[in-house]
Amino acid sequence: MSPQSTAHRTDLSRRLARALVAAGYVQEEAIEPFLAEGGSTDTPLGTILIARGALPASVVVNTLSQLARLPVIDLFADPPTPEALRLLPPGLSGDHRAVPIRMVDQRLLVAFEEPPELADVRSLGELVGHELIPALADPMVIGQILRAHGIEPGPQGPAGPVAN
Repeated sequence: MSPQSTAHRTDLSRRLARALVAAGYVQEEAIEPFLAEGGSTDTPLGTILIARGALPASVVVNTLSQLARLPVIDLFADPPTPEALRLLPPGLSGDHRAVPIRMVDQRLLVAFEEPPELADVRSLGELVGHELIPALADPMVIGQILRAHGIEPGPQGPAGPVAN
């Protein structure tokens, strides 16, 4: 089990770019440099767009949510419980850029920066002893929560807003 594969991330980034262009949020020529950056740094397109201030987090995360058919969690309105944070080992939280939120009927609700691969969801669930319910959240907020709990977010993705 490993964090997102480059092929999976590239496919998600391209699908996200097409959806954002089709919805009129951004012009195709404007998104191309962000796609190229994501490809060269193995960073999710959504994370780059939000970190650079190119689009609001709500637009990016909700579009990803529609593409992946996953719920969105507002981590300010629905912060992780201390009990949930103890269920996912810090190294795995950082590597997968995932924040466990709370238990829901013996299942663990986990917010991810980008849609996780099904195999990773299953493997993480086996490791923690609970079925996982994957959801999406603002990657900048995920990074803030991880760092606030002494967890360094995984290698992909900017750590926060970055100057152009």
